[in-house]
Amino acid sequence: MTRFLLPEALVARWRRFRDARDGIAAVEFAMILPLMLTMWLGTMEVGQAIAINRKGVLVSRVLADITARATTITDVEMTNIMNATNAVIYPFSPTTLSLRVTSVKLISAGNSRVVWSDARGSDYTAHPANLPLPMPAGILTVTNQTVIMAEVRYRYAPSSTWFLSAAGLTINEVTYMVPRQVTEITRTAT
Repeated sequence: MTRFLLPEALVARWRRFRDARDGIAAVEFAMILPLMLTMWLGTMEVGQAIAINRKGVLVSRVLADITARATTITDVEMTNIMNATNAVIYPFSPTTLSLRVTSVKLISAGNSRVVWSDARGSDYTAHPANLPLPMPAGILTVTNQTVIMAEVRYRYAPSSTWFLSAAGLTINEVTYMVPRQVTEITRTAT
């Protein structure tokens, strides 16, 4: 078997290159930095998305809860209730927050209708009174029972589009609550 012999100078250079440790940390850092930045930015974006999802749940519950505590609601009170959600959604902007509160009454088995409805934001309009509105099973079980349905939609736009779509996320939440003090909350325009 014949061995290919390298000149001693080339072998010496190879050994020096193999054993050199100068600047290795800088090279490793340069190789790892893009991965670390990607992980950091991704964690921040996903964390923001999770936080806004939780805020959507809280806004829906607060909207239903405050409404369900009333016996009568005026226009001013409804405006105040909807404005209170701005404090709940903080530190996120309320500009892409859409809300709808609806009182739904069970007329007969399988026949539920809108008593009144209010909406704020670009994604919702108020349901017309007496509109048939199907409810999930178990929400309305007794004839003439009413329930407050609070719907929330929030359009979240990520700060970067590396991890989430440029269109962002749309958070949708619905909460049902039974009126606490009366069987049916009346809605007056004043």
